Amino acid sequence: MLDVSGRVATWNEGAERIKGYAIHEILGEHFSRFYPDEAVRNGWPDKELRMAAEAGTDYSGVLCGRATWKEGIPVYAKQGAKALEEWMSVEGVKNIDAVNEAIKPATPWFKKFGLSSM
Repeated sequence: MLDVSGRVATWNEGAERIKGYAIHEILGEHFSRFYPDEAVRNGWPDKELRMAAEAGTDYSGVLCGRATWKEGIPVYAKQGAKALEEWMSVEGVKNIDAVNEAIKPATPWFKKFGLSSM
């Protein structure tokens, strides 16, 4: 869970498995750490916080297409795009599956507003 300024306020084993950060590495850090540098330069993490606030909902931090995983960054840096592509096809898929499993019990944002679907 994030605080209102976007800093990681709580962390658990599920988050550690999904994101790859131990509690001592991430607690108190800004959630923009989960985004590629280009997204941070473009202000995307702050835009998402504003959108969550405007929608009256908590920021979930579960945005598979935008968020990165700790283990994938060094693969790209040391071995290049092809290695990252291979990593994503195995480890990335596992991470996405873990995220999907973790959010199954969550209430979709649109149901919080009484809508039946998007």
